[in-house]
This record gives sequence, structure tokens and C-alpha cells, in this order.
Amino acid sequence: MITKVFVLVITLSGLAFTFVTIVQLMLFLSSFSDKREVNNSSIYSDVAGDEASTAVLSSIVDISLLICFIIQHSFSSAPLSKLLVYSNIRYMQRILYNILTAAVLQILMIYWRPIPYYVLWSITLEQSPMFKLMFQLLHSLSWLSLYIMCISLDITELLGIKWVYYNLISGNEFSEPLTSQSQQSFSRYKSRYKSQQMLHLQNSMKHPGFLCLLVILWVYPVMRLDRLFIAVIWTVYMALAWHVDENDINYIIEQRSKKFAS
Repeated sequence: MITKVFVLVITLSGLAFTFVTIVQLMLFLSSFSDKREVNNSSIYSDVAGDEASTAVLSSIVDISLLICFIIQHSFSSAPLSKLLVYSNIRYMQRILYNILTAAVLQILMIYWRPIPYYVLWSITLEQSPMFKLMFQLLHSLSWLSLYIMCISLDITELLGIKWVYYNLISGNEFSEPLTSQSQQSFSRYKSRYKSQQMLHLQNSMKHPGFLCLLVILWVYPVMRLDRLFIAVIWTVYMALAWHVDENDINYIIEQRSKKFAS
């Protein structure tokens, strides 16, 4: 009983922390106000002494934060799963993985250093209300489409709620969610409820909403150097993990047609 209460508390706290982090990430990537950038850059400028040294120092910090996120997001799942095996709570792997991801994103957003001195392009939104509305609509639609896609791919599985729920209700132990094909026990269990096409799509599409994230990262009124770091590094990272083929696309189109028909 104590273990179940502990698991429930960790799960609810993790979900709340993940939700708050997602909202803050939305504001971090889609806020068109530059007050934070101006204020922070003045602080860093006083410390560094000039624009060039400030830009170099800020670039090192920002790129290091992005690399730390990629390392955590790519390589922490397997060690975390092996660690939880000895604690007999492997079903919490996805919840704890999301907590770690949210924590790394929090660190990234807190210690991020804007670099306002070097700008690739700049559009003054205050003098162009139509442009501001266009950017807001594009980002809003992109975030909405991203969330709809996550829900369609089984949001309870992505968040890890399903496996905690199954364990608390039935007491059954499963392998970690979104497992690779090498872990046959979970794959056999999941295949009873999902088609092989769906399983292949989930394995091929590591980051749902790739195109939506591209719009969020690149369609931005002011492309400063620090923003360019995020856009380039995350785009390359997502592209390397994207293995969707023609069969996956046909499956998506087929399922979309069935849902509209029903």
C-alpha cells in the first residue's frame, strides 16, 4: 500500500512538473517579446566587457545546454530502465524519463543566454500588426497540431500513465513503454492492442510533429544567434531520428480517411 501511494505521488507530481515545463517551453520558443533578451544581455555585457566576448561566452553556454539536453533525451532511457529493474518499479520508467527531460529543459531555459548582437533577420512586429498576427497564428496552430498528434499516438503511453495505471490496478509488471523490438515481452503485449503498422510508425517517428516543430523553430520574427543555435541543433537532431517511410505515410493517410468516414 505504501509503495502504491509513493508511486501515485511521484506520478502526479511528475505529470504536473511536465505540464508546467511544456507551458514554459511554449513561452520560451513562441514569445515574441524581447524584454528578457535585452535585460539579460546587458547583464552579460557588463561582465564580459564587450559584445564579442559576451557572444562567445554565451554561445559556449547555450550550445553546452543543448548538448546536455540531447544526451539526456537520447541516452538516459536505457540506464534508467536497468536501474529500475532492481527496484521492481520498471513501469515508472517513462514517468521518470519525462521528469528528467523536464528538469533538463528547466535548466536550459533558466541558464539560457540570449545573444542580441548578431541577427540573421529581424521583423519589427510593433509596426506590422498583420505580421504579428500571422506569427501568432502559425505558432498557435503548430502547437495545437503537435498536441493533437501526441494525443492520436496515445498520450497516456507517451506520458507513462498507462503503465502506472495497469500496475496499480492489476499488479502486473511490464517492460518499459515505447520499448525497442529487442525487448520481446512488452512488444508481444503491446502488439495485441496495436497494429504492426502503428508500432512501426511509433518506432520511426521518434519526435511527433516534426514539421510543426520546424515551423515553431524557424518561423520567428527575430532570428538571433542563440535562436539559430536552437533551430539548427534541434532540427538536425530530429532529422537524424526521423525514419518515416512511404508505408508509414500511406498508413497515416489510410487512418485519416477512416476517421473522417466514421
